[in-house]
Amino acid sequence: MPGQQGKLGFATTQDLQPEGTLQVKRTSWSTGLSVSADGVGVVAHAGSVGLRLLADRTGLTAELWKAMTRRSFSPVHDRGRVLVDVAVMLADGGEAIADIDVLRHQSGVLGPVASPPTVWRTLDEVTPGRLKKIAIARARTRRHVWAQLPGGLPASKVAGTDLGSTVVLDVDATIVIAHSEKEQAAPTFKRTFGFHPLGVWCDNTEEFLAAMLRTGRAGSNTANDHIEVLTEAIAQIPGTRRKDLLIRSDGAGASHDLLDWLTEQGRVRGRKVEYSVGFAITEKIRDAIKLVPGKVWTPASDLTCTGGAWFWVHSRHRRRSAACGVSLWVTNRLDFAGGVRAEGEDGFGGNGCPDRP
Repeated sequence: MPGQQGKLGFATTQDLQPEGTLQVKRTSWSTGLSVSADGVGVVAHAGSVGLRLLADRTGLTAELWKAMTRRSFSPVHDRGRVLVDVAVMLADGGEAIADIDVLRHQSGVLGPVASPPTVWRTLDEVTPGRLKKIAIARARTRRHVWAQLPGGLPASKVAGTDLGSTVVLDVDATIVIAHSEKEQAAPTFKRTFGFHPLGVWCDNTEEFLAAMLRTGRAGSNTANDHIEVLTEAIAQIPGTRRKDLLIRSDGAGASHDLLDWLTEQGRVRGRKVEYSVGFAITEKIRDAIKLVPGKVWTPASDLTCTGGAWFWVHSRHRRRSAACGVSLWVTNRLDFAGGVRAEGEDGFGGNGCPDRP
């Protein structure tokens, strides 16, 4: 139905996979697709159509198809398409596999969509080996998309300061509530019930790079979990962009194992890795800060965005840690979030609000 004003339509044609993939004949559901807002031929969940089309145009669907391909197996539903539809369903607010039916109801626009049992089978086919191939497929697609960004990769900004070409990765855990006893669901430290997954986001593009599904009982200062999910996230960054990284974490990242690992990453030839890691400020730490002579503190900045919050920096060297250069950042603003920061040669972190030195 291409060309009909006021309707979302689709037609079928034979086209090729994006460059670099196996060239096979496929049915293009979006050929001739047109959109208008005159109220004729209204389609529910129209935003899902655009998201699905984006996956196709960027090559993600084709890359996932390659990752899920098996010899002597030709499924009715392209497994790459099924995985994309699951992602679209989740972005559209779906919470269970059965919610794929929301897309199936739009078959007039989307064409054939896999049924819940087919989705179950597809997910069951995702072995550890294929999971690695899926990660590679995502990384290849991201490299292609970043190369097309107008003006290049957006710069991350901190307190009004442009960080330039630095790629900023934020690692943080969150609580996901479960309303029934699902697999790995358990009581959490916040006295809720569910999961405690750990994720990594790219601040420059606001992309969700990697995640680890963890039981609700998972702890916060879990260095091994942080290292694993950060390794996966860094692998998602195009190689040319891994030369200048800033890793940020709250107090959950305050462990020697994680900081030593981050320091080692910064020693990779041709790569600079800095980190910002928070830690819990106790009365003993506050007292220790006050014992530092005032003459060794250096004014760092006057952030106008905080109404004149001054920072002072004290630096010293640690001989028994991989991070040999450590600085402590302090603000005298009691209402300023993260009043104390401890910065290493490869990073900074901390929180608390001591008085001015």
